[in-house]
Amino acid sequence: MIKRDLDKTANIAMQLASLSLAGKKLEQIPYSDKDLEAVFEYVKISGISAITFMALEDALDVIDENSYMFDWKKLRLNSIRRNLLFDQERNAITNFFEQNGIWYLPLKGSVIKDMYPNPEMREMNDNDILIDLDGREKAKEFMLERGYELKPNDKGEFDDKGNSDEYIKKPFFYFELHKFLIEERYSPEQDKYFRHIKDRLIKDADQAFAYHMTDEDFYLYMLCHAHKHFSRNGMGIRFLMDEYVFLKEKGETLDNDYINKKISEFGLEQFDKDLRKVSHMAFDLDKDYNESELSDSEKALYDSCLGAGIFGNIETRWKNEAYEMNARSTDAITKKEYIKNRLFPDENWYRMYHPFVHKHKIVKPFFTVYRLTVLAFRGRKNVKKEIDQVGEKDA
Repeated sequence: MIKRDLDKTANIAMQLASLSLAGKKLEQIPYSDKDLEAVFEYVKISGISAITFMALEDALDVIDENSYMFDWKKLRLNSIRRNLLFDQERNAITNFFEQNGIWYLPLKGSVIKDMYPNPEMREMNDNDILIDLDGREKAKEFMLERGYELKPNDKGEFDDKGNSDEYIKKPFFYFELHKFLIEERYSPEQDKYFRHIKDRLIKDADQAFAYHMTDEDFYLYMLCHAHKHFSRNGMGIRFLMDEYVFLKEKGETLDNDYINKKISEFGLEQFDKDLRKVSHMAFDLDKDYNESELSDSEKALYDSCLGAGIFGNIETRWKNEAYEMNARSTDAITKKEYIKNRLFPDENWYRMYHPFVHKHKIVKPFFTVYRLTVLAFRGRKNVKKEIDQVGEKDA
C-alpha cells in the first residue's frame, strides 16, 4: 500500500478497500472513532462506501442507529439494492434488444463488477451499453414507454452531441445507450480504432444479439475512458480499483505487445505505465510504499485519484493538466510554461473543449481575447490556486 505522510484519512480508506479486494476482514477495529468518522465522509464522496464497510462489518458490535456507522452500513446495503435493481433493469432492456434484433455490447462497470471478489464491492451510478445504430429509434421508444426521460431535454428528442443517448428514471436509474465509444474531438486516433469495433466483437454464446470485447480491447477502452475523465475533471479511486481488479484477473493472458502498440498510437504510454504501477502499489497488502518511492508522475496520478471524488472536480482538472504537460515534456514543467500553455493551448485542447474554434480557426484570435478577458475577471484566488497545482515553486 501507498502511505501518504499527511493524509491519514485516505490511508485508512485505501487500507480498508485493499482488505476487501484481498478477501479479508478486520477482526478488531484498530482506528479511533474520530478517524473512522472522517473516513466515512471521505468514502461517501469517493464512491467506495460499500467496499470499505465490508472490511469493517465483522468487527462491529451493535450499531447505534443515530451514528455515522449506521449511515455507513445503510450505504453498503443501498449499494446491494442498487446493483440488484440495475441488473434487473438492464436485463429488461437487453431482453428488448434480443426480441427486436438489436445487437448490443455491455460496457465498463456492469462488466468489470463481476471480476471483483464480490460484485457488491463495485458501486454503480450508471450502466453503459453500445447498441446497433439501426435500433436507436426503437430503443428510444422502448425507454420512453418504460418511464425514462431522454436527457439533456425531457421532450424525447435526440441530441446528437456526444457519443451516447442518456436515459434517466427515478429513483436512480441512469442508462447511457452509446452510438459509438470515443468522440473524435477527444482523440481522432482512438475514435478511428473504436468506431468500427463491431467487426472485432465476440458474440456471447447464450444470446443471439449480445456481444463482448476481446480482453485487449476491453483494457484499451477502459484505459481510454479513464484518461478521458482524467483529462477533464479527474478520475476517482474506483478507476484505480477497476484497473487493479482487471489486471489481477486478466493480466497474465493479455497480448501486451498488441496493447502497447495501440497505446503508443494513442499517445498514452506514460499514463498507462503510471496507472498500472500505481494501481498495484495502492492495493498491495504485502508491502508498504512511502510517497517518496513514487516518481513525480506516479505521485501526481495518485494524488489526482484520491482527491477527485467519483468523477472529478475543477481542482483535480488543474492538477491533471499539469500532469499531461509534464508527460509530453522531457523536463518538469515550470509555472511560466504552464501559464503559457494555458493561455495559448495547442490544437488538441481546442479540439477537445472548443471544437468550433478548432474547426473554424479564423475565430481563434477573437476567442483568445475572450478567454483572457474571462481570466482577468475570474478572480485572482482561483487563478493562483490553479497555478499552484503545478507544484514548481521557483520559476
